Amino acid sequence: MEYLYNNLGGTKLAIMHDGDAYGRGVALRVGEVFEKLGGEVVVTKSITYGNTDYSATLVEIGSQNSEAIYFGGYYPHKNIHSSAIFCQCDCEKRAL
Repeated sequence: MEYLYNNLGGTKLAIMHDGDAYGRGVALRVGEVFEKLGGEVVVTKSITYGNTDYSATLVEIGSQNSEAIYFGGYYPHKNIHSSAIFCQCDCEKRAL
């Protein structure tokens, strides 16, 4: 988060997580660190692993004008979500 805030100039972060204890915990901690740096978490959304349509969640995230998206969850879940993010959100957003 320091790199995003200090080097890339990102100030607005959207957070997604897979709803389990690990993913949620990591995602919320990332948000706390980002806010301590001076950034703003504009939206935090939980998703259900195994769903194939994340469009409603991603449209909501896109409407919040975030500059980056952080996904907290287990690594195998990340690949599914990253492809969905780039299909649904502005391609200039950074998926972390």
